[in-house]
Formats: sequence, C-alpha cells, structure tokens
Amino acid sequence: MVDELEMSSEDVAIALGHQDGENLVRRLYGHRDKGRALDRIVNAYATRAGADQSEPQRQEPHGSSTAQPQQSLF
Repeated sequence: MVDELEMSSEDVAIALGHQDGENLVRRLYGHRDKGRALDRIVNAYATRAGADQSEPQRQEPHGSSTAQPQQSLF
C-alpha cells in the first residue's frame, strides 16, 4: 500500500490496526520504489513550476550567451 497506492506509512498502519504508529509498516512494508520516488519528485517540481508562471524567471547575466544549460539531476 505504501508504494503501490502512494499512501503514507502512518495511514497504512492505521488501516492494518497497528498500535506502534508507523514503525512496523516502515520496517517491513515501507520500502519505496526508487523509480517511482524520483518520478514523484520530478512531477512535484513540474507542478510547482506550472503554478509559479507568474513569478519572474531567472535571467542569465549579460555577456554569458555561451553558457551551457545545466543538466538535470533526474
């Protein structure tokens, strides 16, 4: 449930009736898929960028027309 349904460990613990908060769920079931985790991060930034269209975009300093764009970490 944590990975497939993208639910929090705390919510899954409640659904399973665990009394230890989320500790057992995190230890046994809470392992996130790396690819899905990175997708969530990329999508969150894309959503945020879409919402921030009204904010001014970063401008390159004058005379830096030969600057190479930075590569994404993702």
